[in-house]
Amino acid sequence: MTFPNHYQTLQVAPTATMEEIKKAYRKLALRFHPDKAGSDESTLAAFRAIKSAYDVLINSKSRQAYHAKYFYHTTPPKPTLTANELADKAKALAAFVRLLDPFRIDYDLLTLEIAQIVNPEAVRIFKNTKELFLIEGTINSILACLALMPYKIGIPFHAMLLSISENHAMLLISTKLQLKKQQRIDWWQRKKPLLALVVALLICLLMYWAAK
Repeated sequence: MTFPNHYQTLQVAPTATMEEIKKAYRKLALRFHPDKAGSDESTLAAFRAIKSAYDVLINSKSRQAYHAKYFYHTTPPKPTLTANELADKAKALAAFVRLLDPFRIDYDLLTLEIAQIVNPEAVRIFKNTKELFLIEGTINSILACLALMPYKIGIPFHAMLLSISENHAMLLISTKLQLKKQQRIDWWQRKKPLLALVVALLICLLMYWAAK
């Protein structure tokens, strides 16, 4: 199945602002709307693709999740690296990420960098290497990077990390546990504002009842 290029569909760049996306959508939706362009199958398909692209890109969360796959599918192939070189790149990336302000991380750029290290070709390379320390070091470095990103954005890489470690029972268990931990932390971060609101409301109710 071909990966949908929503930016190409809306005829905008991956760096397009929300306003540019809205403007492009309005222009194309008007052009391909069935009431104006007819209702033949090709026109309807184009209109559905435009609507689908807009729905994904206009929402910041769905756009971030889409980028995780978009940058992976559109990244030009790099020369094949050795397991040693991939491990070094992963270690360097993790060291660099540790220096960043976690509240100002460019998730799109970080996703692109991870995709240079964790991809199907890298999986093949690591499965053919006997140096467990290289595999373990790479996985731990990438997990450290993924820990700073919303869990959903990192999902495309999770299966590949598990695949890399599947021939090493203890490493596989460790990788699964770390991914589960990241998932729990992400859940808590997303629910924390709601829980804080509930607690605040309960405190207000208690104060109200106490004052009566």
